[in-house]
Amino acid sequence: MIKINEDRSLYGEGHGTITTNDGEIVTWKGQGVGKMKGKGIESRGSPFYNTSSKKLSRLNNLVGVYEHHMDELGNFETEIW
Repeated sequence: MIKINEDRSLYGEGHGTITTNDGEIVTWKGQGVGKMKGKGIESRGSPFYNTSSKKLSRLNNLVGVYEHHMDELGNFETEIW
């Protein structure tokens, strides 16, 4: 869900899954804020991770911080720390 405010600022919430090459699964939920930049988007926020995988258990309840840039053509780059 993304909400675009009158001043073109953004608020978004999302969730999803990440699957490793060997089939391990991590789920995430996140929130972020941003702004429209021309016809693109620039945003920052935090994803929260959870998994039942023993191999990836260090990710449980881990909070990340991300920065996301998307241009008017839909090309994007996201960095997560």
